[in-house]
Amino acid sequence: MAVVRTAEAFKRSVSSTFKKYRLSFPQYNVLRVLDASTNGQSRITNVSRIMLVPGANMTGIAKRLEKAGFISRISDPSDERVTVLKITPKGKSTL
Repeated sequence: MAVVRTAEAFKRSVSSTFKKYRLSFPQYNVLRVLDASTNGQSRITNVSRIMLVPGANMTGIAKRLEKAGFISRISDPSDERVTVLKITPKGKSTL
């Protein structure tokens, strides 16, 4: 329980910083995951798995990040059912 309380306190304390950049905590985490990924990109399913976020929620987060210009969503040329997320220069500079 102490770990959960500490994590919640951390999220509350940094949320004002994220608001300056118009980011939520999960959106910030997506940017961190992509920044640490090879070539700044990863499949949406991989990001979802790393973040422990359901796929439906991940889609909404990704759409909002794309709309704000932090990432781009690309169809995988080898499998059009797969969506690849890629951090943009704006996303990198914001981090």
